[in-house]
Amino acid sequence: MIVSCLFCGKQFKTIPAKIKDGRGKYCSRTCMAKSRIGTRSANWQGGPEKRACRTCGKFFEAPRDKIAVGKGIYCSRECYHESMRNRLEVKCATCGHIFLIFPSRRETAKYCSQACRAVAIRGKPLRPKLIHVCKVCGTNFATCPSRGKNEFCSRKCHHKFSRGKNHPSWRGGLTDPVRALRASEAYKDWRTAVFTHDKFTCQECGNSNNHNIHAHHVFPLKYYPEHALSIWNGITLCVDCHKKEHARGGKYLLGSRHLARTS
Repeated sequence: MIVSCLFCGKQFKTIPAKIKDGRGKYCSRTCMAKSRIGTRSANWQGGPEKRACRTCGKFFEAPRDKIAVGKGIYCSRECYHESMRNRLEVKCATCGHIFLIFPSRRETAKYCSQACRAVAIRGKPLRPKLIHVCKVCGTNFATCPSRGKNEFCSRKCHHKFSRGKNHPSWRGGLTDPVRALRASEAYKDWRTAVFTHDKFTCQECGNSNNHNIHAHHVFPLKYYPEHALSIWNGITLCVDCHKKEHARGGKYLLGSRHLARTS
């Protein structure tokens, strides 16, 4: 069956079954795609809208989908940045105080502070903030009454306090002492000091990949815990050399190379 393409008018062959199903209207996928672009699209909403730039007054075309979400105000990035430099003076609707805002907030900025906003909306001022003393560092800090009881000034102090016996999951100190030492800040400082001493380079093969090095205890941590944080007892090895070192029982423990390196 021969029909004409609805877009380009070219005649092409098709089968009656496609015509019956509503297909067979275009000679190719290209013509079908072109027939749905611009004003021929089912979702056409009128195209870009002409608007005046809020900074320079120049008329430009802005997509309607951007206008719907509050964009399409400036014709270029330069005009946008220029508008951000020039702040506007606005009078607070509650106390009458004059305050500065960015031009983008000209339609929403009504109050100079949260306190004035609360008076306008709730009819009464905000409750005064409460002063607390941090349990860890002793710093005084203020919080809103709605936050309830506050004992720490920051998450860092909260994490420091919630360790060991103060942790809700504490069960009497069941953690292996070696594992606890490896998780401590002192051990991390020791590792950094060993890496710095060896210039972040494996002392066996010379590998300097910072993501592939370990700090090895010459005198094993298990048998000599008193030397766990001694810098002279540490040496930088890459992952492969570290595995070999443990496999052969500790070469540096008996050799003179390590003693010469630390002397």
